[in-house]
Amino acid sequence: MSFLRPSALYYFLVASPSMRWMPCQSGGFFRWPGLDGFMRLLLLALLWTMFSELHYIPSSSMYPTLRVGDRILVEKASFYLRSPAVNDIVTFRDPTKLSRDKMDGVFIKRIVAKAGDTVEIRNGELYVNGVARDEDFIAGPPSYTLELTVRP
Repeated sequence: MSFLRPSALYYFLVASPSMRWMPCQSGGFFRWPGLDGFMRLLLLALLWTMFSELHYIPSSSMYPTLRVGDRILVEKASFYLRSPAVNDIVTFRDPTKLSRDKMDGVFIKRIVAKAGDTVEIRNGELYVNGVARDEDFIAGPPSYTLELTVRP
């Protein structure tokens, strides 16, 4: 399949003989994209949905990093190549379907520990493997406690 080679894809999208992104056919006052233009638009839409998502922030759970009403564009391609690491911000669908009131049922959270780590909140501080974490990305200490938890 020579279409998947970068040079062929580049030629298809950018360096076509017409040197135009969306070749149009004139029809009086309006100009309609031709077949080549629709194919390029379809390819762009397919790539957009495969590698990115647009989300709205409905709550202040990630404040001050993300504020209520912010809109974020999430790229999904990097996690095809590597696993998420500690301090990465990730999005995931609500597995329990508790968030019926949210717009799209997607949680946006920061990873604080990896598999096999022990996590505990004592006196408003996060402890990972018994060591207190200095978190400069939170607005204030948590107002709750979490008993020692180990996830496999």
